[in-house]
Amino acid sequence: MVWCVAGSEASLQSSSAVAGLSVDDVADCLRRLHLDAFVESFRQHAVDGDLLSHIDEQMLVSDFAMTRFEAKKLVMFVMHGWRPTHAS
Repeated sequence: MVWCVAGSEASLQSSSAVAGLSVDDVADCLRRLHLDAFVESFRQHAVDGDLLSHIDEQMLVSDFAMTRFEAKKLVMFVMHGWRPTHAS
């Protein structure tokens, strides 16, 4: 899977690749996943890729006030490399 991070292409093959993302990279990923509403909260909590890879769906719902659907999107990105596909 190729994910564009901070304006350049970076290959994210697994959740271990997510662990290398900076706080700014995580914010960019949230925007690309249409989770813009959570960017500031993740920044305030200094959520980088390593921390993100250890946050589960329950924490996202209870601590970050995400809906279950929003949390599922983010967990699928972290664990499986999911990203939205758009028609050309």
